[in-house]
Amino acid sequence: MPAKGWLEAYPAALSRIEALWPSIQVLDVIEASIFRRPGTSDAEGEPFDPEAYRELLLLFSIAREVAVSTGADKHLEAPRATAMLPDTMPPLTPPPPSPRLGLDIDLSDPSGP
Repeated sequence: MPAKGWLEAYPAALSRIEALWPSIQVLDVIEASIFRRPGTSDAEGEPFDPEAYRELLLLFSIAREVAVSTGADKHLEAPRATAMLPDTMPPLTPPPPSPRLGLDIDLSDPSGP
């Protein structure tokens, strides 16, 4: 039995990746595993541990490099929308300068008070 936490501890996810490796479609499978919504889990019924996420990120990077080196990257689609919401707030404007914010100590006299 593989150590808990590593990707080998999640055989369903690993078998999906292995079945598509090294095709370009493996990127979608890995991305779906990395960016699944909170509260969802793999077929085993548990969320991934941080070590498994680290391995998924490494595999995604390797799969992306393989796609680039084989020329398959030209078939990659543009980045899809994420779950992040767009910034709809207007930019903050700084407050006007205040005459009270001037220097209140005299640094020209080194002798002090």
